[in-house]
Amino acid sequence: MIKTIDNFFNEKVHKNLWEYCNNVYYRIGEKDNLDTPPTGATFEIERSNTLFSYLDQSLKKKFDELEGLECFRCYINCFSSNENPYFHYDNDKGYTCLFYPNLEFEIEEGGETQFLIDNKIEGVLPIPNRMVLFDANLHHKATSFRTKHRFTIAIKYQ
Repeated sequence: MIKTIDNFFNEKVHKNLWEYCNNVYYRIGEKDNLDTPPTGATFEIERSNTLFSYLDQSLKKKFDELEGLECFRCYINCFSSNENPYFHYDNDKGYTCLFYPNLEFEIEEGGETQFLIDNKIEGVLPIPNRMVLFDANLHHKATSFRTKHRFTIAIKYQ
């Protein structure tokens, strides 16, 4: 199951999230799987950060699937141009939400999230201000942009 909501936040919040993603310090070293090398970089949004609760509350208002679930991790993924992440799944149960904070999108830049469903790859384009919710056990991977950094804010529930 994959659901998308476009124009998830108002314009001011969207732009603030974009600026936030561009101004935090990222940590290299997270792996998609135990047997793959690290790709990209991450910034943890701590539970004590007001952004953590803001994102959690905003998501629960718009996705009934999250009712009664706990947000256990919130972070930003950053991929440099032409990186090649691996397929993985996030958890055996629950949901993952991805937010695309970019301000513009050009199809030739790439950057979609790919999902492996019934031996076929389905992609969700990184449309600015789009939120995607999907089953945490769904195999997926990021694809990078060709010429710039690609950010997603990931929020995980179980």
